[in-house]
Amino acid sequence: MARRPSRRAPRTLTRLAAALALFALGAVTGARVAARGSLERELARTDLGVADRVFLLQRAGSAYVTAANGYADATKRADSTAVEVANQVLRGAAHAVVRSSLNSRTASDILNVLQPRDSTARKPIVWY
Repeated sequence: MARRPSRRAPRTLTRLAAALALFALGAVTGARVAARGSLERELARTDLGVADRVFLLQRAGSAYVTAANGYADATKRADSTAVEVANQVLRGAAHAVVRSSLNSRTASDILNVLQPRDSTARKPIVWY
């Protein structure tokens, strides 16, 4: 007696193909949604109003603070490259604050602190 081919195998393959297609569709959709609201994409936009720019400034600042804290938690000793990156980011932020006249006194204080020091400059003498 000849065996009839099982109908179960084609159904299983069909279900597997449908599950893979659904997974791929979900992955593509998720990637698009994530990219749409990404900080990098928002920073590149030129059509934002003032309120949206303030919110974006807050998001970027929070991301910087989170990254800096993550670095501090991950390492015991500061790396000279990380120190230079942090210095440049803070200097750039201070320049932007000065340029936009948000609070020039605070920004100038930050810039003064972050300016490279001339090793040949005389240090002040403090008398007690």
